[in-house]
Amino acid sequence: MSNFARAIANFLYRVNAKKKAFAQANPNEPILACEAAKAIELSEDKDPAYGAEWVTSKRSIFLMTEQKIYIGKWEIPLEQITKAELLKFSSLYGKGMLLKFTTQQGKYYQVGMSDSPELEQQTVLHVEIRTQKLKYSFLSIIARIVLLAYLVYIVWKKFL
Repeated sequence: MSNFARAIANFLYRVNAKKKAFAQANPNEPILACEAAKAIELSEDKDPAYGAEWVTSKRSIFLMTEQKIYIGKWEIPLEQITKAELLKFSSLYGKGMLLKFTTQQGKYYQVGMSDSPELEQQTVLHVEIRTQKLKYSFLSIIARIVLLAYLVYIVWKKFL
């Protein structure tokens, strides 16, 4: 399921075409990892969780080279990253990863993507790799309860 979800996301985000265009425009900047991703910039360090900030997250490709991380219009030089963690998790759709990092400017980023062997195997950015369950925010729990109640209501009306 993970590989299928990854292939679908990469197809929808046109990852291969964007990767090829980047490589042609930047021949001296080898690509280490490239994936469809969702990203958020935070004002403080937070534990990863399903929550409202992911509803409005930046949806783009995550592209990592030996010099920078690119996410949409964001360009983050690797030398400005002070701490990086790669959190592996499982979800309904398969295995995923969340790259969580902090910059010298005091910005906090979380980038969610499908399981990416390339990101895990790269050696340019030192990352602490660990497995973690994602937490649910209060809003996320309420949304799931409302959705479940609605589905029960539909089944009740239709079949009973």
